[in-house]
Amino acid sequence: MGLGTQDDMDQANEFVDRFELTHTMLWDESYESWAQLGVALQPSAQLFAADGTRLGSWLGPFDDEEVLALVAGSRSAATSQVASSGQFCRFVDRFARAQVDAGGYVNASSDGRGRILDDLRFAANASEQTAPPDLHTAVTDLAAAVRAHAQTLIDAGLPDDPGAATTATRPVLVSALDSVREPLREACGTGLGAEATP
Repeated sequence: MGLGTQDDMDQANEFVDRFELTHTMLWDESYESWAQLGVALQPSAQLFAADGTRLGSWLGPFDDEEVLALVAGSRSAATSQVASSGQFCRFVDRFARAQVDAGGYVNASSDGRGRILDDLRFAANASEQTAPPDLHTAVTDLAAAVRAHAQTLIDAGLPDDPGAATTATRPVLVSALDSVREPLREACGTGLGAEATP
């Protein structure tokens, strides 16, 4: 199944026609599906078991034999990442810049607030998808916390006073940032701020 969220429906249909895709394609103009799945880059693929367990994820092309081995259960469930440390560090740097931009959330328009949250989610998801094995768990926790925190703000209608809407998600986010701040500084030389969203 394919899941498109970027550009627009006409471009999605053109993509299907151009590549003569025959599998089911879904369209989500909200970007929420990619945010919840942690998808930030194209092309990427994810493989799930029937119970919802993620068996693997890939950036760019993937090996058919690896997918079949995961489906057959002859390989342990794991996330396969094909990314360089430089690519990961670029996304960590983008996340740090998105944090700085988030400082303007309160004074931004509703559209501006939405863009701030989109940038944070994109950078967190991209960092998760490109994280090296030794940082993958901590970065996955951070990306999940960013998604949950952003969703709380979205559900609250991108409020002028975000503090009232985020009492449950902020402590989890701050904890995730605290646990990953120093490892990311060591790996990439990039400092993260104390909070990732307003």
